[in-house]
Amino acid sequence: QSGMGDTHNMELTSLVLFNLASQFENNEMSNEALNTYSAIIGNRMFQNSNQLKVNMGNIYARLGQIPKAIKMYRMALDQVPNTYTDYRAKIMHNIGILFIRMGQFNDACGSFEYIMQERPNFKAGLYTIVCYFAMGDKEKMKESFTKLLSIPLDIDEERYTLTDDDSGSKLVQEVIRDDKLRRLERELTSVAHNCILTAAKLIAPAIDTSFSAGYNWCMEAVRNSSNSVLAGDLEINRALMHLKQR
Repeated sequence: QSGMGDTHNMELTSLVLFNLASQFENNEMSNEALNTYSAIIGNRMFQNSNQLKVNMGNIYARLGQIPKAIKMYRMALDQVPNTYTDYRAKIMHNIGILFIRMGQFNDACGSFEYIMQERPNFKAGLYTIVCYFAMGDKEKMKESFTKLLSIPLDIDEERYTLTDDDSGSKLVQEVIRDDKLRRLERELTSVAHNCILTAAKLIAPAIDTSFSAGYNWCMEAVRNSSNSVLAGDLEINRALMHLKQR
């Protein structure tokens, strides 16, 4: 019973310290938050120290202490099981962004390429392209743009298609047309389209011998993808760029 009491007291102490550290962090008392998080991590009985190391990495990043932030993120990553792909991808995303801030684009590419391999998403795809653009690697820009276009949105449009003409089906369709899931899907679609268009506008002037040739390559790639609707937007953008160059 004494042992159980000690364990309970230790868990309670860790919980109190965690709440204290969170309040320090929320009130921008960075040093106090870091010291408190460190005290919790020093207790080996505390099992979820990976999240605390992420919090410490976030604080160091806000303070502009980038190497320390990267170190904390990597220490956290070492403790996250490979099965937690979403969480690992988020940590790798943070590391990649910090490498970009340091101008270490090759290292940043490594982080974002890992995400594109394990848990591809449009933001990671765009940042991968930005890194290769900064390094002037034309072939990698094209390759990464093609990968970006191949990311599935996983949105079931048939869910919003009326299959029966009865009043009950119409009522259901009316309800789900603007429900939380539909709004989330619209947001995801908007992010995807913005990333694709931004990437195309960035690399089009840089991937070929001329501005027009680069844009033509991007438009052809978009037309042959599931995002072919965006080809028209690229066509308009190309026309506007031509007008500006006159």
